[in-house]
Amino acid sequence: MAQVGESGISVVIPAYNAAAEICETIQKVQSELFGLGLPLEIVVVDDGSSDATSEVVSQVPSIRLLRGACNRGKGWAVYRGVAQATFPTVCFTDADGPFLPGSYRAVIEPVLQGAPFVIGSRRLPGSAMLVNMGALNYAARRHLIGIAFNRLVRLSLPLAITDTQCGLKAFQRSVGIELCQRVRSLRYLFDIELLLAARALGIPVTEVAVSVAYRDRKTSLRLFRDCLVMGAGTLAIAWRAYRGSYQQPNSKLSKIEAQDAALVAGRLGTMPRQSSKVV
Repeated sequence: MAQVGESGISVVIPAYNAAAEICETIQKVQSELFGLGLPLEIVVVDDGSSDATSEVVSQVPSIRLLRGACNRGKGWAVYRGVAQATFPTVCFTDADGPFLPGSYRAVIEPVLQGAPFVIGSRRLPGSAMLVNMGALNYAARRHLIGIAFNRLVRLSLPLAITDTQCGLKAFQRSVGIELCQRVRSLRYLFDIELLLAARALGIPVTEVAVSVAYRDRKTSLRLFRDCLVMGAGTLAIAWRAYRGSYQQPNSKLSKIEAQDAALVAGRLGTMPRQSSKVV
């Protein structure tokens, strides 16, 4: 394994019950980023999946796999992956791989050129959204929830960001660790806290246009219910921001990490040995 600090790119993919799609996402990332001519590391963090996600990933050559003993949330999976990334440029992306060619490079290249924190946006000029006819219902729900949520964020938080929830972000590894250590929400609202932490630390955030393609998939998204849940979570985050919480690391993370490591060790001790790639 390369030494931390060597030139290269680490891509963190948080995954939960993603056995059916994770290999395709890995292939998309590899095919696009190999063209940059830099060492590439892909770290898949299995967030306590109940399907065969870990087993599928363990069969893919040269992929690092981190297992979670239970489902703690996307924010926790990203935190684990960033903390154990090897290279100085780190990107994280969704396991379902909705991003069109060029999107991964769009967020990573500015970081390679010195930008500390770059986020993708599906709402900037130059972005595009392709929708399979069978996925219209899924895409419409995501779009409506996204619009409602962005308006709430703009009203309640000091963030002039067009797309806080885009699942494609990149940063310098040292910056990513500083930001992730300040997260309190370990699930889907952690993106907002990353941005608030950047604001608290005076780290500039660059938005770039990215494009997505939505395919038909089962979803539990419920417009009214999810807006209420996300709204309540956002107000809690706004209160933390008002109190200045994001200027300081979250002291609870180290305790959760120690607990999770013990649980994983216990769980893996009772399972068949998988692969030396499993960390």
